[in-house]
Amino acid sequence: MNEEDKRVIKTRKLIRTTFIELLDQKPFEKITATEITEKAMISKATFYYHYEDKYDLINKMTDELIAEYKDALNIIMNEEQRKQKSDSFARIYTQVLSDYEHIRRINMTELDYREKLQKLLAAVMKKVIQQKKDMTIKDIDIVSKIIASTSLSLADALLDEHKTSFSIDDNVEIMHEIIRVENMMFPVFKQNQ
Repeated sequence: MNEEDKRVIKTRKLIRTTFIELLDQKPFEKITATEITEKAMISKATFYYHYEDKYDLINKMTDELIAEYKDALNIIMNEEQRKQKSDSFARIYTQVLSDYEHIRRINMTELDYREKLQKLLAAVMKKVIQQKKDMTIKDIDIVSKIIASTSLSLADALLDEHKTSFSIDDNVEIMHEIIRVENMMFPVFKQNQ
């Protein structure tokens, strides 16, 4: 990686971080490119070199986040040790939820971050299920999509209840409760004996 690439990455990260800080202070609609540049202490020309406007920023930002999650999750899926895999997944999951907390505040119908994130989580869940040799599931695609959807709905519910910090243990505990209730109502998973 050459020096220019490092500067570009550093500048984009600065713009993204500044944008998220502003999202914590005010709604997306009230944020301007000028505010972003002033708070990040960069020129408008620098901002517009990287992004057309704040809409381009959020779209590229969400695409970059999805790509980062995908890369990180692919590395995790290839890790050999179960404990290391579990810890890594917990870190990524917590980061996904933290980023999701900011981005879900943006009411843009053309922003399909939730849909992209749900597809990514479903793909990961499918891989996890396929790696479990002792589990038989009739339709892995549907189960994976349900788990992904439930994870994001759980994040929405926690955020709607004004929970600002995400603990992987809290999320796992709630997911276990959801699965217990679902198993009582609709037995889907059957463990092989």
